[in-house]
Amino acid sequence: MVIGDIMLDSYIIGTAYRISPEAPVPVVNVQKKENRPGGAANVAVNLKSLGAQVSMCAVLGNDEEGNLLLASLKKAGIYTDGIIKDETRNTTTKTRIVASNHQMLRVDSESCEPVNQNILNDLVKYIQVKIEKKQCDVIIFEDYDKGLLCESFIQKVVEIANNHKIPVVVDPKKNNFFSYKKVTLFKPNLKELNEGMNVNIPKNDLPAIQHAVKELNQKLNAETIMLTLSENGVLLYTSNSFKHIKAHSRQIADVSGAGDTVISVAALCVAMNVKADFMAELSNIAGGLVCEKAGVVPVNKDELFKETSRLIYNTDDTPVV
Repeated sequence: MVIGDIMLDSYIIGTAYRISPEAPVPVVNVQKKENRPGGAANVAVNLKSLGAQVSMCAVLGNDEEGNLLLASLKKAGIYTDGIIKDETRNTTTKTRIVASNHQMLRVDSESCEPVNQNILNDLVKYIQVKIEKKQCDVIIFEDYDKGLLCESFIQKVVEIANNHKIPVVVDPKKNNFFSYKKVTLFKPNLKELNEGMNVNIPKNDLPAIQHAVKELNQKLNAETIMLTLSENGVLLYTSNSFKHIKAHSRQIADVSGAGDTVISVAALCVAMNVKADFMAELSNIAGGLVCEKAGVVPVNKDELFKETSRLIYNTDDTPVV
């Protein structure tokens, strides 16, 4: 089950062929338009592409963008009965104008006010029923600071999950950084760690990063922390010890959505009780793979297996988890 801020990623794609006479900006001749699930919805699509059955728990606006997003999730095979439409909000939409494979501009439309408490209560009931019916193997919090997730809601859901021994995996943002206590896996990136801990550690200062991660877990008491470090790979902290997994060389096309892919693969590993070391290795490879493709796209399961076999096992055989 994915709980979090969903959004519509909208693309206007074309070619820039001249400068506008109205202002010093390029004129883009539109060739096509695309709409894709974004934010927490992209995590759901990633999970589905990896073979999971996925329920989405979220809030969107009662608008055209919300209808497009809902339809795209249903088309992808995501269970959407946990998505509530809120008349007072508009659906978060990120519109990217792309010309000749380069993003020229992004326009955001969103509501970031806290979600109505009555809606949150309904979502808690939905989550509890799903868990009690044994229709949930792992919970993923995908936090984009867009108003759905707040401390009281998070704590209620984590308590329900822990009482039923359901693992909880978190992709955090600044506002609720310390609200995710006693979770199974906490996965920030370095920017989020710096913002959450109010520090400014450079990406190459591994001892300082490790110290900050230890301090963080004194507050959270998570089973595992997996810190993503972009081109420097992944830092895993579990059972009071660290493991640094280096990134593999990639031809980077677009880093958008890489974090969504990492948390998706990690969550499935947690649900299947995969060892933490292999979870981090596999997630690291998956995140790198999607960076080689333009736009926000889900990871391809066959490509992931093939790349894992090549990089970890030095073979073309599918790995056995």
